[in-house]
Amino acid sequence: MRKMALALLGASCCLYAGSAQASDRFVDKNSPFPAPPYNTWDTAAHTIQTAISYAGTVDGDTVWVYGNSGSSIYTGYNVDPSHYSNVFVLTKNITLMGVANPIIDGQHETRGFYLSAGVVDGFTIRNGFANGIAGGTA
Repeated sequence: MRKMALALLGASCCLYAGSAQASDRFVDKNSPFPAPPYNTWDTAAHTIQTAISYAGTVDGDTVWVYGNSGSSIYTGYNVDPSHYSNVFVLTKNITLMGVANPIIDGQHETRGFYLSAGVVDGFTIRNGFANGIAGGTA
């Protein structure tokens, strides 16, 4: 009886651990009070990479990036896994979703982003540069 109770307890713990909810994180260059975990527009991160760093502990997390009808331009992030600079690096299975047309601008100096996992949708990406060629995404 004791073994069966322990087995049931173990199974319920596994079910509980596997039922974590996906989270939303927010990015707005003009948020008034940026603060981790960046889970409201008022506490939104000012950079995309900062919010990505807090997301991704659960598959299905979403980072929402506000674009202010194209007037919010996100530029230059200087960490990269392949010797290039990037506006952001996404190596987690999360969704990066643009709201109101945010712009990713490599300024002819950096790659727009490095992507090895996840989804990027709803952005204008421009002026990318990587390894001597235009394009700016990987």
